[in-house]
Amino acid sequence: MIWHAIRVAPSAEFRVRDDLHRLSITALVPRQVVLRKVSRDGKKKPIFRPLLPGYVFAGFREFPPWASLAGLRGWHGPVGFEGFPARLTTADVLAIQAFDRMPEEPVQRPCVKVGDKVPYKVGRLGELRAMVKRLEGAKVVLSVNLFGSEREVTVASESIEAAA
Repeated sequence: MIWHAIRVAPSAEFRVRDDLHRLSITALVPRQVVLRKVSRDGKKKPIFRPLLPGYVFAGFREFPPWASLAGLRGWHGPVGFEGFPARLTTADVLAIQAFDRMPEEPVQRPCVKVGDKVPYKVGRLGELRAMVKRLEGAKVVLSVNLFGSEREVTVASESIEAAA
């Protein structure tokens, strides 16, 4: 298969992918799962968003029919250099496919709340106890006492463990 990156209109990634599938063309849109608040009571629902907004990756068995694909709604054209569409390597395609096979359920934040003391690894310094200062979406702001002064450190929520 010959793989190409295709530029598409904003928010048209999944529509173009589905149109390519209807034309029997293999297409991928690497995605990420995010939690979005959907009601007043604070319930959250997982939704899929493109990991690389504005791009669809398509695999063709033979030379791509660029002229006939240009009529697709949201289509901007193949990514290329000096007027020629650029091909993706096998390693690029495998990486894209790995992102497309992300888990269906979003990664849940460990059960931490403001004021909890959690372990925090600091490279060669080992492990420190840090206090959770703020929760900011997928990030956690920790307060770490290091070398006699208090510092704020922002880390991904997946990188900390819940307090024991």
